[in-house]
Amino acid sequence: MSRSIYFRKSGKSPRWSKKKKATSDILWARKPDDLPDARLKKMSFNLFAACTGPANGLCDVNEHLPSALITDINWNSKNRKAYGVSESLYEKHPISGKITGEPVADSYAIVARKDNALLVVADGVNWGEKSMKAARSAIYGVVRYVCQNLFTESQVFKTKELFKVLRSSVDAAHQVILETQGGLTTLCVAFVAPLSNSKQFAICIVNVGDSLGYVFSRHHGIREITTASHDITVERNIRDARGAIGPVRGNDPDLANLTCSMTFCDAGDIVFLTTDGVSDNFDPVVTKVAVAPKQTRSKSDSDAPIENGEEFTSVAYECGIAQDGRPEMTPSERHQYAVKEMERIIHEQELETEQSISAQELCASIILHVVKLTEKRRRILENPQVWKKLKSEEAKKKRDDAVREKLRAEPGKLDHATIVAYEIGVFQGNENENYEEESDHELVLCSSPGYGDYTAPIAQFDSFESESEQETTTTLKDDESDSISQKFEEFVV
Repeated sequence: MSRSIYFRKSGKSPRWSKKKKATSDILWARKPDDLPDARLKKMSFNLFAACTGPANGLCDVNEHLPSALITDINWNSKNRKAYGVSESLYEKHPISGKITGEPVADSYAIVARKDNALLVVADGVNWGEKSMKAARSAIYGVVRYVCQNLFTESQVFKTKELFKVLRSSVDAAHQVILETQGGLTTLCVAFVAPLSNSKQFAICIVNVGDSLGYVFSRHHGIREITTASHDITVERNIRDARGAIGPVRGNDPDLANLTCSMTFCDAGDIVFLTTDGVSDNFDPVVTKVAVAPKQTRSKSDSDAPIENGEEFTSVAYECGIAQDGRPEMTPSERHQYAVKEMERIIHEQELETEQSISAQELCASIILHVVKLTEKRRRILENPQVWKKLKSEEAKKKRDDAVREKLRAEPGKLDHATIVAYEIGVFQGNENENYEEESDHELVLCSSPGYGDYTAPIAQFDSFESESEQETTTTLKDDESDSISQKFEEFVV
């Protein structure tokens, strides 16, 4: 393919020109240089909110690798317009009270300034200290690098330059993981910046793995910005993160699905990033609203290796089984449904409060939804009878089969769930202010030779194989835990 700039919308794509009306198109490429360039305004240095988590988040890494760029930020300054939260969806042991999967292996950070913001989420692969360390180290590496290279006297003034900083921050995150001897993690980095000669903003995202980015707009609803990092038309193995940083092969990361994505938005829109503990729990097959067509089931799902004592059965996946009247949905239909379900949760919150949702309320609504969705699974695994020691193997097998059947009937996926959100606009000092939502929809695109007469194709995925023919990293649980959910939890439900 001669050019690697793609549109993520319909088959009809606008041409680039000096003046162009901004639309809801998603632009993406594998490398920053392959994206078109939009001019940016000079960005404000004035910080009004910052937070990290769970617990101390990236500050734990800063204790071992101290940096003034991190220390000088007040990481407890959450704001209704800039917020993040991590939650464990796993069960609690009925006797010890210990929560399965601890410590939480997700991490997040947000740094919001007057007219711009940096958002980051990471999802440590597997469980344990090394996974937690990888996620927090990645967040630390990104924030330190971006603050060091963006907020200087010689600011960047074009989106292509901004993307180069974000892309390099992924490498910086990988190096910090190696320094701290962490494990593997996914990573999603987003930066919101004001466009020159426009009331609009650019959202620039670089992601690797299955941590994803979205934008909620009053005009367009919710759009996933990172769709080019995963083929939404093909059945996927839900245990496969598709990419990760950290020592995947030797000291090298797996960047097979690393993607640079960009879109334009208005003041009042909310950009948010999630780990798969959130996004997977909106999949209608996971939530038991639908079943996957039998013919679309991937070989990687049905033939996935059984590790760490987990059992994986075709019955759990429910391909083409609609005995209770549930419809079959293709992968692309499932993706569309999931996005609309997120919209429903947001609109229900707005109807209840009779006002526009804030970034804080968006985070709370989404997390509360996935917590409620997975409640019955936790209750099954928190039953003391599940932990009772039985004398015979036959009795144990009968008990385990019964638990497995109960889990199979309930919606949701137990995981760590993280979301971080930012309401786009120019902050004037009041977290309750309403940003101006009107926009002139005009943006100035820098000259990009060769794009003038170029009609961009619908996003294609043939380039996914160019990075490596080896296996991508998978999100299987490690063998350190003896939890019941490790024994019974189905990854694909």
